[in-house]
Amino acid sequence: MLKKIALAAGVLIFLIVGGLLVFGWMNPQVESETSVSIDKPRDVVWAYFSDPSKMGEWLQGFKKIETISGNPNEPGSKFRITFDDQGTEMIMIETNKEFRPPEFMAMNLDHEIMSNDVEVSLVERNGQTVLTQKEKIVGKNIIWRILFAAMRSSMQDRSEQALKNLKRNVEKL
Repeated sequence: MLKKIALAAGVLIFLIVGGLLVFGWMNPQVESETSVSIDKPRDVVWAYFSDPSKMGEWLQGFKKIETISGNPNEPGSKFRITFDDQGTEMIMIETNKEFRPPEFMAMNLDHEIMSNDVEVSLVERNGQTVLTQKEKIVGKNIIWRILFAAMRSSMQDRSEQALKNLKRNVEKL
């Protein structure tokens, strides 16, 4: 009887682990799109959004940004961005991919556990600005891919909260 229970438990564990691996393999990246409409002209939104000194006012956990190489707003330039993630320091390397003020920017954020391609577009309509952020997050190993796929909605919530903070702050200007 004990052997049957042990065998059943082993098969169950094998199926769970196998299922998680398949889940991670089938979800190699997490993609999201978040938009917010801001009651300010695009130039005002762009100036605030792209100002490194304002990032801590709307990005949760932001501590600082430092230039590694290149000039700000230039494709190929690199920056070290430091966040406080629930008491743990998290450092990401940002590489600018494209920069077209005041309408579009693209960057890659790299960390030891993930890579995040981000595109931000700003479209002005009747004195309002629609800011849309698209992200593609890829875990650097199967464990992180499983975790990111499972945390998809909380990651989306975090992006939405950042843009709500941005909207609130820009509309106060």
